[in-house]
Parts: sequence; structure tokens; C-alpha cells
Amino acid sequence: MSSFKRIWDPEVQQHIRNINAKFYPSPMAWEDEVLYLILPDRFSDGRENHCLDNRGKLVTNGSTPLFVPSDEDNAFTDEESKAKWHEAGRAFVGGKLRGITSKMGYLHRLGITAIWIAPFFKQVKDTYHGYGVQDFLDVDRRIGTRDDLVELTRTAHSFGIRVILDAVLNHAGDVFRYGGDDSEPDWRDEDCPVLGFFDENREPVIPFQKVDLKQYPNAYPDAAIWPEELQDPANFMRKGRIGPYEHWDQKPEYLEGDFYDFKKFNLGQESTAGFRPTMAMRNMIEIYKFWISFADLDGFRIDAAKHIGDGPLRFFTNAIHEYAERIGKTNFLITAEIAGPHAFHTVHNTGMDACLGIGPLQEALWKVPKGLANCMDYFNSFKNARYTNVHSHKWLKDEVIVTIDDHDQVWKPVVSKGRFCSEGVGAQLLSGALALNLFAQGIPCIYYGTEQALDGCSDYGASGYAADQYIREAMFGGEFGPFRSRNAHCFNEKSKTYTELAKLTELRKKHVALRRGRQYLRPVSECGEVFAYPTIENGDPAKSSIVAWSRIHNNVEILCAINTSAEHTSSAWVTVDDQIHASGEEMRCLYPVGRRALEVAKRNGKSVAILNLPPGTAVVYR
Repeated sequence: MSSFKRIWDPEVQQHIRNINAKFYPSPMAWEDEVLYLILPDRFSDGRENHCLDNRGKLVTNGSTPLFVPSDEDNAFTDEESKAKWHEAGRAFVGGKLRGITSKMGYLHRLGITAIWIAPFFKQVKDTYHGYGVQDFLDVDRRIGTRDDLVELTRTAHSFGIRVILDAVLNHAGDVFRYGGDDSEPDWRDEDCPVLGFFDENREPVIPFQKVDLKQYPNAYPDAAIWPEELQDPANFMRKGRIGPYEHWDQKPEYLEGDFYDFKKFNLGQESTAGFRPTMAMRNMIEIYKFWISFADLDGFRIDAAKHIGDGPLRFFTNAIHEYAERIGKTNFLITAEIAGPHAFHTVHNTGMDACLGIGPLQEALWKVPKGLANCMDYFNSFKNARYTNVHSHKWLKDEVIVTIDDHDQVWKPVVSKGRFCSEGVGAQLLSGALALNLFAQGIPCIYYGTEQALDGCSDYGASGYAADQYIREAMFGGEFGPFRSRNAHCFNEKSKTYTELAKLTELRKKHVALRRGRQYLRPVSECGEVFAYPTIENGDPAKSSIVAWSRIHNNVEILCAINTSAEHTSSAWVTVDDQIHASGEEMRCLYPVGRRALEVAKRNGKSVAILNLPPGTAVVYR
């Protein structure tokens, strides 16, 4: 395979200019899709046994057995074994791009139509998550090769699955060391001295300039930063790292400072007015054009967008959209991780297509199905039309990606992370949470392993280890397997959550109202006379634990409801649209199959129906 040391390498440029090739088309509407977030190192190594291959055939020549209940805690049999499990989780554990390719059938049968892959670029250290990049034109050999990536996207597209790359734009990995009295300076409003780029032995002895390969012949591929256009010092801010927690919202520190030990690029001024792209910005645009063409990618999720600024984000977004349109990808998705209160403004000020629903929105999606938050906390985040609530921070159905869990959980404390199923009755309430995720507005995303009810949690962690590693289990087993196990995989297509989620995604696919319909939270009533939205008082769920909402499209109403109690069957009257439903009309049950139809009645001038839901269940009626 060719070594790409320069952006202007003829072969790299040939890919960028390959505008007449046949590329996989964009979807008509991203809200029609179901996304699935994958960390390449933590998903599959392709060695699993007794799972189904891409054709639906049973694999019998794999080496890793399927997880069974008795495997839980098998890594915690003694202190030495437990310590090995903790230590394994902080570095690469063996997931491969080929492993992801081998699971396209698994994802397709689950109803996934797009995968969002965490960065696959060559890393500086053991940054298994992919955000500490050392070579932006190569794949980290620990997870695969560029050819493996091409095969992954080709196979994904053959299953109708699109591929979204997690694009690292804000920073590189820890590629140089600062000089002077402090090798890890906090942010300052001046350039910090730089001792040099790290060599292949992690010694900062390579001059901080374009690398002379005659003098430092081993600098490629494992030293400094590549491609060589990024070696010019002008590419970097060089102002030290962002300081303590309270500084992460202070300008200009959070825009100019290093993200921990990752080295911040100089992408240009924050303001969109009079923005002029820097050398680093132009380099990054060319790099990501290359990957779109080379791997036939369908979208980007921009990491750490809050720290980039609206000026660079708008310029990058416009340049990538124009390039994608030129090669026929007319709806190339650009979304971003924007922590803090500026997400709504940033999306609308930069031309990005959508934002990740992290922070308070994810917290509400996590808590409402458990009866721990008012349903209004979630539903009030959306609106049905662009012209309504113009100045409010409410999202349209195609402007926000919604997911119960992800690999960061920024709404939780840095020292405490845990998946939805990690506490209390989460596993019993997961079906309701998935129904809310899939059938309410937004572009739904499933975090890998949710379909197997993984319960990763930092409560099982040990001192000295980052809390987020415990929500990044290796689904294929290995030394850092799920449920505190070792050497057992969780690709079980007969598991309860997998089979139920597959039914929900199929239902969403069949009914346009569940994907594009207007959304209305429905008041409920125990007596059928006085209707109100269920609320939580004094920290306890209200008497009614039913949350109901409708999606309406072209005079078709689909009523969805979940029971937020894991213990009690709940009954409640719920309103439906009286312009669509007449008294005596029946609403057929779409999910679960076999339930009796609802009969619509008239009470106090309202069209209503009575729901009766077992603990932790979801229902859908039309």
C-alpha cells in the first residue's frame, strides 16, 4: 500500500479530483435513517463464534464463544484478574475495521441504516478512542488499513448502510513538547516555546518545523505529525492547555487552548465576519476531501466543535458540502459535538446539518423513561416547523441526533459514567427508552451494545482509571469484555433487546409518520375527565407513569406510549386528534403485535382512548 506523506502527493490529489467516479448517493432525508455509533477498537475483531455472518449463516470456525449469563463477572474472580481487566480497558484491546465489516449483516438485520465510526486515524499513543491523531492520511495499524476501510464502506453500502466518519478537526494528538520551564503549560495569551516534535521513541528531539527525513530517516511513520503540510509551526496555536474545569467556558481560552495534551490547530478566528482560512484550515479541508473520495464516506461528525469557533466551522462546512455536491453526494451529513449552551446558535450560524443531542437533551432522554424527569423536559426541546418559536432553542426533527447513551456522556460528572442499564431497573425499562428514542422527533442513534443491554459503569472501576473507559466495553470480548467478563462476545441476535429493537426499527421504516410526522405530547388522565401532562413531584413519579405522544403526517396519527414503571401495570386515558378520530373508531395496535385495538370515545369534547400498559412496556397504535 502506498505511503501518503503529503497532501499534494499525486495519488492523494488524484483521489480528490476523482469527481466523475460513481459514489454512493446521499439519503433523501437523514431523519429517515437509524444511526449506530461504533468505536472500532471496541466493537468486533471478527473472531466471534456462534454468531451469524453477513449472509445470515451460523459461524462455527470462530475462536471467541458467545456470552452466556455465567460469564458475567468472570474477570473479577480475584484481585489479579480484576486488575488485568481494568488495565486492558485503558488501551487498545483488538477491535478491527474488518470486524465491523463482518457485522454488517448483524447491523442490517437490526434495522441500522448508517454507522457513525469513531476516528480510525493513526494515533500517537494508546488513544484507542481515536482522537489523538498523528497521521491524518493513514489508518492506525492496530485497527486495520486503508484497504480495510474501503472494504468496510463497500460492504456497508451493499447492505444499504451509510458510513459517517468522526472527523477530528480541532487538534492533533500529543505530537510535540513545549519548552521553557513548563512542559505542560496552562493556557496563556501568548505563544509558548516548543522544544520539538517527538521522535519514534517519544523524545522531543526533532526540530519544530518541516521534518528533514534525511536527518531523521525514522520520522516517518511514527514521529512528528503527518502529512508534512501539518509540520509548519503556523498550523498550531501553541498557547498551552485549557485550565481547570471552570475555564472550559471562558473565552478565548477554550477556543485557543489545547484539549488536554492534544495540540490545538490554528484554524482561524472565531467570528464568521471577514473570516480568512489559515494554512491549517486549508490543509484539513484537503485531508477530509481525500477521505470522502477514497472511502466513499456519507457524512462527518465533527469532534470538539465547541472549541473550534463558528468562523472555522462555517468555512469547513461550506467547503465540504460543496465538494460533496460536486461528486453527487447532495445531502452529505455534517453534524457536530457541541457541548454547552451554544449548540442551537452554532448549528444555525455555520450551515451544519445537525447537532448531537448531548447534554440536557440526552439527560432527559435517559431519565424520562425511568420516571426520573418530567416528560416536558424532553418534548419541549422540539418544534414542528421552522417558522414557529423562531427564537427559541427548539430543534426540528432533522436538526438533532438523539441517543440514549454514547461514549462520552458529557451531561454526567467526569468521575461517574454509566450506561442506561447500569443502574436500578434500567434493563427493564430499556424497551420504553428505545421506543422514545426511535419514535419521537430527531435522528435516532444507537450506541453500540445498547441492543444487548450492556451495563458498563464506572462504579465497577478502579482508582487511576478514566470513568469513560467503563462505558466503552469490548463487545467482542477479549481482555475487556462486557459485564466485567473476558473472552466472550455479545453478538446475540436472539437476545430480548436485539429482537425488540429490530421490531421497532422495522416499524419506523414502514410508517412515515414515525419518521417525519409532527409531534404532540398527549395529556393523560386517570379518571378520563381531567387531563394533564404527567409530572414528578418531590422527586417521585406522578401517579400516572404513562408518557404518550402522537406523530401526525398527512392526516394519519400514530399514538405511542411507554410505561415508566418497572413494577406496576399502569392505566390512563389519553387524548388523540379529534379531527382525525371519530367516536367509536378503533385504533389498530402496531406494536406489540397481538394487542387489542383501542376504541376512541368522546369525553368533555375530547377524543380519548384508554391505555393499559404492563411494566416497562411500549405500545404503538394507528
